[in-house]
Amino acid sequence: MDDGEHEDQLFPAIETSTCYVIENWLRDIYSFCEDDSSFSFLCNHNQDCPDGFSLVGYLGKYTLNSLGSPLQINVPTMERQTESV
Repeated sequence: MDDGEHEDQLFPAIETSTCYVIENWLRDIYSFCEDDSSFSFLCNHNQDCPDGFSLVGYLGKYTLNSLGSPLQINVPTMERQTESV
């Protein structure tokens, strides 16, 4: 492929990422983010975002043909996995 043909185009390197975490991490990241003044615009109780599970759910959600966050992130925890995993 000639690099000149795709000079102004962007190609995503990673479209989806799945990160397995423990529930304590979700609790801690939510608590950490609450101290950030812009966090209330991203995730708050009025947006059905009362905890770490809903925060990472937002980060993995497509909205208006774009991403809710810079990356498509799926964050299941071992407690929420099915027996088939």
